[in-house]
Amino acid sequence: MNPNAAADRLLALALPVLGHEPALTHSAPADARRAFVLTFADEWGHRRAIDTPLTASIVNLDPADLGFAPASLAERLWNALPDPQRATSDLHRLAASSGPLLGHLNPAAIEPDTAEELASLHALWSIAHTPSLAPSLPPRDTLRHRVELAARWLLDHIQPDNATHDPWAAHVFLALAPHLPDAALYADTLLHNARVGSGLPSRRAAAILLHAARSLNHETRPSLAP
Repeated sequence: MNPNAAADRLLALALPVLGHEPALTHSAPADARRAFVLTFADEWGHRRAIDTPLTASIVNLDPADLGFAPASLAERLWNALPDPQRATSDLHRLAASSGPLLGHLNPAAIEPDTAEELASLHALWSIAHTPSLAPSLPPRDTLRHRVELAARWLLDHIQPDNATHDPWAAHVFLALAPHLPDAALYADTLLHNARVGSGLPSRRAAAILLHAARSLNHETRPSLAP
């Protein structure tokens, strides 16, 4: 599946859930976008720390300007999307390693650890596809290779069902599918799981899919916000 077709597929899943949000329109003022990020919650009123950089990214705000203080690896990588140098030490460590980005997934906490691994992979993909990186950071090709190594490890060791209903990094597997066996099936399972229950993704899952769609073809497809 080419990037445009894959992006359209992800948008078709996300827009019925978040397409009505005024903050996602091209004309949305900064105050509306800021309010969207700071008040974002899922259908049950739950809010997670990673929601701040996730939602900030889809309305083109910098989470650091909103007082976000990252803790986990996924939060640090997502916080670094506007400025990858914020994750310099993490990126050098990842570039020098193989296997899971987290280093180890705890079998006793496999669902949250899988979600953390996939969320980290999602953000690392974006950093690796940044148009240019500072000389102090690992080269883009090195980071792109690291993305593929992590994706291969997930395919070999972790069932996508372990990630519950959040389709983190689904676009990574779609993009790697042409030369990575079973990647398309992995992505399909993540997307299927995101719709179990109501037939639609949750608000958080829809935000993830919006970001994934833009990431697949960010150079030719306009963003959803100015």
